[in-house]
Amino acid sequence: MLENPELDDHVTSDPEVVSARPASGLASVLGEDFSIEASIGGVRGMVESVLPVGAFTVSYLVVHQVVTAATPTAITAAVLLVARMVQGQVLTPAISGLLAVAVGALIAVYGGQARLFYAGSMIKNPSFAVGYAVSALVGWPLVGVFLGFMLGEGVHWRSVPARRRVYNQATWLWVGMFALRAAVMTPAYLRNDMASLGLAATLLSFPLFAAVLLGTWLIIRRVPVARPEPVDDETSTVDALEESQSHGGTEFSTFEPDGAGSAIPSPLDRLG
Repeated sequence: MLENPELDDHVTSDPEVVSARPASGLASVLGEDFSIEASIGGVRGMVESVLPVGAFTVSYLVVHQVVTAATPTAITAAVLLVARMVQGQVLTPAISGLLAVAVGALIAVYGGQARLFYAGSMIKNPSFAVGYAVSALVGWPLVGVFLGFMLGEGVHWRSVPARRRVYNQATWLWVGMFALRAAVMTPAYLRNDMASLGLAATLLSFPLFAAVLLGTWLIIRRVPVARPEPVDDETSTVDALEESQSHGGTEFSTFEPDGAGSAIPSPLDRLG
């Protein structure tokens, strides 16, 4: 099963934190520089992404037994998780990978068909392609929604045409990635071609994912971040008082320490 590129253990809304450490996943497009290796979690990320899937595919092609093929897959994913625990690394990627592999293997075992290991990808890729496309068409491109939160823009970017345009363009890039995966893997899935499925799952996983992240970074960096202007509380209070007075509100004299003025209006003040 392919990874979920929208989930990332480095997601943060603090730009200083993002720039201070190599981020992976969607967070990797936030910095001034872009590293393909870091975007996919380095060599370790590639190994954790490919090894369990490869173990299932190769095992099945050798023994042609779904249950037997699922065993080394589960062991591989568990070893990767234990390795992270021993080394004190972040466990989220290994846990999510283990769960994805476990669910895929269980579906394949209970369904009695090896191709069902990839059933999740068969559902996810076309669904995400449609979802991202619809978000772009209705003016809420998902790349903008995700990055707007991570960059502190909120949804203010929607009022900045240039920023909204680049987010829209980047979102269509992600539509292309999910659509390509679906177009390549679906025929192999229908033919029950495990060799082609395994190869497609590998080539269309981290290499394509890294290329899309690079493309996203190149697109959005052309336009500055569109954070909302900070509101000055003091200025806002003065403006509110002036507006109130202009609409016939009670006039308040300015407070002065020597007693020449009072912060509280008196009846005599109203009499003029």
